Amino acid sequence: MRVAVVGAGSWGTALAIHSARSGNETVLCPRDPAVAASIDRERRHPSRHPDAVFPDGLRAEPGLGAVRSADLVLLAVPSPAVPSVLGGIAEAGGRPALVSAVKGFENFLLSELDFPPPVVLRFVRGRLVDASSEFQPYFDRMIAQERAKLNPLDIDDFKSSDGKLATSASVSATRMFHLRSVKMKVLEIVWSYLYSGREEEAWQTLAETWPAADVDRIRDALLRARARGIRAQVE
Repeated sequence: MRVAVVGAGSWGTALAIHSARSGNETVLCPRDPAVAASIDRERRHPSRHPDAVFPDGLRAEPGLGAVRSADLVLLAVPSPAVPSVLGGIAEAGGRPALVSAVKGFENFLLSELDFPPPVVLRFVRGRLVDASSEFQPYFDRMIAQERAKLNPLDIDDFKSSDGKLATSASVSATRMFHLRSVKMKVLEIVWSYLYSGREEEAWQTLAETWPAADVDRIRDALLRARARGIRAQVE
């Protein structure tokens, strides 16, 4: 698969490296031509993850030219830049699927997430359309991977917490780390269902795996995050 990653910050660079390591022909698209030249010359980003050597199959190209020949575009730019970048992608031509993500949910750092909520977008007759439901097999693979990392004892332990996992002197650092890890995996399963058009499965999973007293809060938080994200820009 030919993948273009638009945005060469920390998140975009990490996505591009992961994509290339997964066997995809990947192009990282920074705005600055000097950054692209440095990446291709040094085989690493000059300021983002500078210790990570770029794998074979990953190159850099400034601007949006790589979008034209891409099968998939990963959008990794700041939220305020999304409308203008989407306009540029439309002008660049081609018919790629677009994937974007909501970042920074429930105080998780990007480095803690296995994957943020993906949204698959497609241009149809000049309109941006959410096509995530057409990629349910992809989401199902992600769900299966996360479920395999959990066991019933993990879930029971997390369900005995308050769900918010605010720092507390009564909870050891080791247990807090464990609870956050379980919470992250549960969220990734829930939003994979939610963002692929299966709300019933999302809320059923939430009811089965989340602390009962906190279900309404986290459900509202998920819905607000989805409404504020890139889906607000699509039809």
